This record gives sequence, C-alpha cells and structure tokens, in this order.
Amino acid sequence: MSKRFIQVALPPPLARELTYSTPIDWEPICLGALVVVPVGKQFITGIVIKENVDFDVQSADIRIRDVNQILDDELITDEILKLCEWLAEYYLASLGSALTLALPPGVTLTSKRIVSLKENVRFLNGNVFQENCIKACDVDEKKIIEQLVVSSSPLKVTTLQRRLGRDGLEKKLLSLKRHGLINVVPYLVDERNHPRKELYLQLIDRKAAETLMPDLLTRAKRQYECLQYLLKDISVPYSKLKDLGYSSSVVNALEKKGLIKRLTKEIIRDPLAHIDAVGEFDIKLTSDQHQVVNLLTQVLEKRCFHPALLFGVTGSGKTIVYVELVRKALSKNRSAIILVPEIALAWQMVRQFMRYFSKEVVVLHSQLSRGERYDTWHQLRDGRAKVVIGARSAVFAPLNDVGLIVVDEEHDASYKQEDIDSNFPLNYNARDVAVKRAQGSKALIVLGSATPSLESYSNAKIGKYTLYRLSKRVDNKALPVVNVVDMTREPFQKKQRTIFSKSLRLKITDRLQRNEQIVLLQNRRGFSPYINCSSCGEFLKCASCHISLTVHRKKKNSILKCHYCNFSKPIPSTCESCGAEDLSFDGVGTQKVEDELVKQFPNIRVIRMDVDTTGWKGAHDDLVERFRRREADVLLGTQM
Repeated sequence: MSKRFIQVALPPPLARELTYSTPIDWEPICLGALVVVPVGKQFITGIVIKENVDFDVQSADIRIRDVNQILDDELITDEILKLCEWLAEYYLASLGSALTLALPPGVTLTSKRIVSLKENVRFLNGNVFQENCIKACDVDEKKIIEQLVVSSSPLKVTTLQRRLGRDGLEKKLLSLKRHGLINVVPYLVDERNHPRKELYLQLIDRKAAETLMPDLLTRAKRQYECLQYLLKDISVPYSKLKDLGYSSSVVNALEKKGLIKRLTKEIIRDPLAHIDAVGEFDIKLTSDQHQVVNLLTQVLEKRCFHPALLFGVTGSGKTIVYVELVRKALSKNRSAIILVPEIALAWQMVRQFMRYFSKEVVVLHSQLSRGERYDTWHQLRDGRAKVVIGARSAVFAPLNDVGLIVVDEEHDASYKQEDIDSNFPLNYNARDVAVKRAQGSKALIVLGSATPSLESYSNAKIGKYTLYRLSKRVDNKALPVVNVVDMTREPFQKKQRTIFSKSLRLKITDRLQRNEQIVLLQNRRGFSPYINCSSCGEFLKCASCHISLTVHRKKKNSILKCHYCNFSKPIPSTCESCGAEDLSFDGVGTQKVEDELVKQFPNIRVIRMDVDTTGWKGAHDDLVERFRRREADVLLGTQM
C-alpha cells in the first residue's frame, strides 16, 4: 500500500500550507481534521485542507515527512472550511489565519524544546569534560552546561532564556549540539481544554436500600443518614456528600453492600445558568410584523439563499420578528445564528430569546472563560443547542444546517475586525462573512437596522437584497423628541465650559424628582481625552502610536493611558516639551461626567458602563440588570 499525501494549513507565525504523508498503516485522514505535524525541529498543530494530494515523490527528489498525530478527526466542517478559504482569498490573508477564527479555544498542542546533557558530560572547576577529554567552550556555553548540571534534569529552552537571556542563546545551543555535548529535542505540551467531569454517587436498588434501612439505623447511623439522603435524590455529586460530612469510609461501606455505585458525569460550564429560562410563546405581532414574517417564512420553507434588508424604525419590533423567524427555522429542524455588534447587546438579546427558546440558546463571545467557550462550541457542534447569539466570532459557530442568520444593527462598525498591528493581519467584516455563509448554507439572512449602511441599502435598491420595511412603531408610539443644544452658548464655570447644559441639568433634576431613570451617553472613556500644555500648546502623546494619551483617575493615583497600544505611565508634573507646569486636563470622558453628576446632584446613584468597568465576564449583563432593578438613577456609558 502506497502512502497518501495531504495538505495542511498552518497557523501564524508560519501561516502557510505544506504537504505531508500519512503512515501506511493509518486510515485516510478527513478534511478539517486537526493534526500535529513536524516543521523543522518542532511540532505544530494544523488543519487538513486537502486529501489525496497528487504528488510524485521520486520526480521531485524530496522527502515528505509523516503526520505525527491526529487530535480530532473532523474538527472543521466542509462548510466552514470553504467559508475560511473564501475569507482568506477575499481579504488577502493566509488560510491558517482564517481557520484560527473557526477553532474552539484550547484544542491545539504546543511544541516546546528541551535541552539535556549527553552521557559522560561533566562540569568541574569551570571546565567541561567528556570521556576524560576537556572540551573547549566559551564562557556562555559553560553557563549553559552549568545550568544543566545543577538542575540534574533536562531544561526547557524557555527556562534557559529566562535565566541566561535570549541574546545569542540559539547559536550557543547549536554550537554545543555540534560538539556532541547536548541534545535539543522537541516535545508536545498538552495544554488543551477538556470536558469537565465530576464524580457522582447513584442509588442502585431502592427496594434493597429501604429493606436495609432499619438495620443501618441501629448499627451504622451515618450510613443510614447518607442512604436516606440518596433516597431523596437518586444521583448526587460526591463532593456534595463530602460537604455534608459523609466520609469516604461511609461511602465505601454502602458501595460494598451493593447499594450505590460511582459514575462520572460531564458537567457543562454554562455562562447562562444564572438566567431563568421560561420557554413561553405568547407573541402578538403587529400587522407590519405579521406581513414581514409571512413573506420571510415562505423563503425559509424554500431552503434557498435569500438576503433580506429589514429597514425598521426604532421601536418597530425588529427583535420580535427575529424571534418568530427563529421559531420557524427550529420547526424545520434548522439552526440559527444571531449576530450583535457589542457583547453588551448579546446579553440583552440572550435574555429575550431565552424567554421563548429556553435551553436551545447559547452565547458565544470573547468574555467567556476558555472552558465555557469550549463547552459551548461542542454543544453547537453536537447539535445540543441550535441557536447561538454572539458578536463577530459567532459567525463561525459550528452549527449544522444553518437556516437563518440575523445581523442586528448591520450598519455598526463594530462588525469590522481590525488587526493592523499583527505580523499576519486578518481584517474582515463579520456582516459580509455572514452573507457568504448564508449563501453556502442556502439560508435566509436578515440584515436589520433603523439606519442601514449605504452599501446594504444600495444592494437593496439594485435588487441584490430584498427590502422589507417596518415603518411604524409598536402601538403607534411617537418617536422621542430630539433637542439639539449649542454648547458654545453655554456659560463657563471656573474658566471651563460646563459639561451639562442648562436644559440637561433641568431635565435631570425633573426626572430625579419624578423617581424616573436616566441614560447618559458620552463617547469617550477615562477622565480627560488629553492633557494640553497652556504654554507651548503641546499635547502629551504615546511615543509608539503618536496619539494623545488619556487621563484615567484611579483610587490611589491617576495615570495616562494609550487606548491603542495600552501603554500607560504616571501623569508628569511639568510639560515634557517646555518644562512648564501649566498643564490642563482637556475634554470630557465618562469618569469626569460621573464626578460632575455626583457633585451637582447630591445622593445620585450612577452606574458607569464602559471598557474600564466591563472587563470581567458577565459585567455587561450584571450592570444592566442592576439598572433594571432600579439600583441606580443614571446609567452612564460610551456605547450601550
């Protein structure tokens, strides 16, 4: 039997496709499989993108290396593989970079190198000996040998870099290897995520247990109590019994009597466990909503690609249309993807959808833990969940038979992934990728917005998309009155223009007196967007990015921070250009607005919602829920 050849896409920093052979005794490797392959002196994880590659080894006069290991037979579906191939070609990126977007977290193996001394090598009195011969080594090489002798075990190259520095270390290792003093070999570190397992105790025979209960009551009271607990709940986590004070000896005794058995269960790390799933379906549609849903339902039943632009005014009930369309898709045993531009919106959308679809709904975004994303990804791949809600990355969710994709607020710039700092930049628009995925899945895609993007509206006008309208608000409610205030006419306070106009101050006071809540938007976070020197007019800028540094107020001390590269430093007391002490904090950020609210409105309760206050998992959902429970008078934020 001859060898088979496959093509493997490798992730950055290699970001290229290489050909490998499979060992003769192996079964054929499927497309989309996750494999470990040798590259140079290390091992790298890659994705199989072509099978049965036609390759004449003899005419090429080269040696093709074997695949080292198969980690997952079919990690990437054919549909997602084709989508990533299109993305790589369309956005001029490597296929390896594109495929990393579709991988679940923590599925790859990492290759590291270890250094060990060869046999009969000793280090004594500053000299290196091998088989009674003194080897000529320079000072740096002797330091490496000394580290290996002192540790008395192999060391990672990264450990040597940390102890001795990176400069010139690779050359020294190569020299020592050529002299036959050390071995440098790669090895695989398994840092992959795995399903979370928990030990459970389960009652085997209820009748036998009840028969034995009187005897245990007199002879082994702890066993009696433990068994009584298990009779109430047949399967109980072992950890729970330990917390209740039942020792391992009690459990072992019941197990020997044949009353209970141990079993291991997979525990799903569910980020939505704290949300009550109702599963109701009392939806009343307006006439406009009913018309749109009927038209789009006909498209769903045809199982064909159909791009629809839903142009609905604010408050027209676009979300209810999405809910009804998801219900129709699920009734056809098809799955649905709901994209939102911000993580904060994802949590709000999840709460709305879980009211109707209960545990069919999962959320997928970057703020989840690795374990939660791993479990969610596998729930989708295995078909245990059929509706995914998330930001950009959710467009690559491993759902089977996608029938509906919704891109809410399709005009939002947050759908654009910008990665210009990377050596292997991957920039894409998740809205356009969603359209391409819908085309490959023969699915209905709905682009919803009250203010559609120019390109989407143009596509609708020329017939590339079909335009649907929701021109009225639910219950014919009037749109809110918008007042534009010219801040240049507002009076100064302490030589600075006031943050709040007179009109806004009066309205805030009025709403507080009426016990109503307030939402304030400010488009910059931090305290002040820049520091200006009044003497020379210079702004303090980031040395790397050449953009102004933002002032951030902390409890102990304030700092200057670059919102582009995350560089930070203390605030100087004098101008770095002219040495003057006349520095002013110009501009308004959310922190300054919060300070002014507290100063001008005593006892006001403020929740600030920006990048600085939502860095932890579930923060968006928690802050909005606190506001909904009326724990604050004002919700202040950048984008909500």
